Amino acid sequence: MEAIKPKRTPRWPKVVLAVVVVFIVWWYGLVYLHWNSWIVRVATNIIPFPAVMLNGESITYHDLLIEMRQRLWLAQKQNEGMRLPDDDEMLSRALESLVREKALTQLAKQEDITVEREELKNALADLQGEQTDEAFDLTLIETLNVNRDTFVDEILRPLLLAQKLKTFVLASSDYQSSIRVLAEQAQIRIVGGTLFGVILQAAQQSPFEIDGGDYGYISVGNVPDGWSALLGMGENSTSPVIETIDAFIVLVVEEVIGSGDDAQFHTKAIIFHKRGLDDVLEQYLDDSEIKQIIKGVE
Repeated sequence: MEAIKPKRTPRWPKVVLAVVVVFIVWWYGLVYLHWNSWIVRVATNIIPFPAVMLNGESITYHDLLIEMRQRLWLAQKQNEGMRLPDDDEMLSRALESLVREKALTQLAKQEDITVEREELKNALADLQGEQTDEAFDLTLIETLNVNRDTFVDEILRPLLLAQKLKTFVLASSDYQSSIRVLAEQAQIRIVGGTLFGVILQAAQQSPFEIDGGDYGYISVGNVPDGWSALLGMGENSTSPVIETIDAFIVLVVEEVIGSGDDAQFHTKAIIFHKRGLDDVLEQYLDDSEIKQIIKGVE
């Protein structure tokens, strides 16, 4: 007589039960426990629950908690005896920082800007200087509460990326075209005889950062950086638009006293400051789709 094989209990009910239990523990931690509790840490490390969505890319609750814990540690270290930021304040600052970093990463990717391994290696070596690896690692722990790998991935890499993107933005004809056109129009109007003060005042009504005015008599030995064209200008002359690293400049010379090394130039100038990385990021975020899922923490 053939033995009757016992029926196997299906595994799926146990799997479903396990998932439900994990979800309950995870949800309980997120809703009822303090954001810095170990259950919340573990749960958010396992399940990548999004805190914010920026253009379809998520910033996870786990990333948010790491940022908040880091800010709390720094606040405790730097503000001994002073009021620490409350949870809502830390949440707001952490979210703002993470969203900006994500936007910077997206913008850099859009412009095909990356940080190469060799760049990270060289920057790390410059920061470490003559310190031994052990001494440098201890410095990172004591000053930033991070190990070497975390420092490289979460602090140094974003910093270098921001620096490269800043340089790119300042040199980009696309990002700076509007401010350059404004400078060229002002230069044409000055050459055409429009009063300098009228043009300066009109330019300052634009949304860009613009300053300038009458700089008095500038001697040969005191020519500001980027203003070397001044040395070749005569009385009642206007320079072409001069581009420096961070500005477009129009110079006007009304009078020249002396000659050679003793020359002094009565100079007026309009300085059209280029759009910076902060301005570009702000516009990028204004044009972005942002969905904040986490509204508060306990």
